[in-house]
Amino acid sequence: EGADRWVRSNLRVCDGYLYFAVHNSCADEELPQGTSKKDKKDHGLGLKIIRELAEKHGGELVISGRPGAVECTVTMRWGK
Repeated sequence: EGADRWVRSNLRVCDGYLYFAVHNSCADEELPQGTSKKDKKDHGLGLKIIRELAEKHGGELVISGRPGAVECTVTMRWGK
């Protein structure tokens, strides 16, 4: 409680690639693993789907973290 909560995003296209990054505040000292939801069966597919789409288009999903923040970056081919 009382923590500074924020989300930042960045989208750009450069040299035929799309770059999309989301930076999110995180209360945990470590990068979260999995979901904190009680119904774990129906959660956690979002990043898997994003990774599959990025790879299908010649790109990747990279997830990194540091105390207080997590970053997800998607890179993929853009255009013809």
